[in-house]
Amino acid sequence: MSCNLQVEVNGHQTFFMKEKVVASFSGRFRKLFGKSTSMTRGLKVIFHEFPGGAEGFELIVRFCYNGGRIGITPYNVLLLHSAASFMEINDLIDQTEVFLESIHRWTWLFPPRVSSPCAFSSSSESSSFELSGEISTYSSRLSSSQSTIWYRDLEFLSIDLFEKVAKTMILQKLDHETICSFLNYYRRMKFRSLSSSEKRKFIDFLINFLCSLDGSFFSFRSLCNMLQASFSLEITKSSMKKLECLIGSRLDEATLDDLLVPSRPKMSHAYDVNLVIRFLKMFLEESRKNLATRLLKKVSRLMDLYIAQVAPDPQLKPSKFRALVFALPDSVRDSHDRLYEAMDMYFLV
Repeated sequence: MSCNLQVEVNGHQTFFMKEKVVASFSGRFRKLFGKSTSMTRGLKVIFHEFPGGAEGFELIVRFCYNGGRIGITPYNVLLLHSAASFMEINDLIDQTEVFLESIHRWTWLFPPRVSSPCAFSSSSESSSFELSGEISTYSSRLSSSQSTIWYRDLEFLSIDLFEKVAKTMILQKLDHETICSFLNYYRRMKFRSLSSSEKRKFIDFLINFLCSLDGSFFSFRSLCNMLQASFSLEITKSSMKKLECLIGSRLDEATLDDLLVPSRPKMSHAYDVNLVIRFLKMFLEESRKNLATRLLKKVSRLMDLYIAQVAPDPQLKPSKFRALVFALPDSVRDSHDRLYEAMDMYFLV
């Protein structure tokens, strides 16, 4: 039987194959072709955003044409798993998950010292990777260009597999700076392409996971972006509270734009003042522990700018305006000029 199927992958490469061969393994193809098992006319399938691109699909083709067998290695297991999930090849999914479960040490993800006799060369980098030994803080000393190489290799991870990798990093005691960098990179590259349910699941996991780390290494801007996304995704109240704690404890890193969050539809005032007041309470609790006077002064200047911004809102209740004004002690303000100006504007409106 001649090749009667063309598959275009991500607009970069076209594969020619026999429909019967790939449909015998792929649930996705069986759904596409229905009950037909003997097509004579040519058919073309176009995949956009296929995990791993042409390389990932080529692995699937090799698996199908080799009777459901393929060599699984640390370098192709993640790509194989994501591609198999996309193509709904349950047998290959099971094989890759068994392989992943058998890996107790994940040092192959990072380029550490080349000193082990069992090291071998990567196909994409000239450096070597070792399969044994504990993951240490060595990876934190890598240059920024080196440290992002393995981030790019893991972009295609599904949400479920991403969670497994992240949890394994904790178990292997990888330094928190490297873990947070990976989390932030994956969020930035992957989030937009996820469905609403996947986004909700991802944010819930990320928030809870960050609570077990030194979150100061995670991008504050990413936390703010996650907050904006959370409003429409309706994440759990527990996760939202934890996210507010993560942001509030680092309020000194915020800008005025970060605080100007529009009110929910049922609220009368323009901005979500209650949210900012909660941020302030969390920051003050944190600052009492650290006695960070310098950071308190920085936040006080930010709050004076915020109060000036919300003061012209005629729907802002006096109790809320008062709560903002008295949220910080007078001692942390170098000057009250901006505050007086905001009060004048509020009374005028």
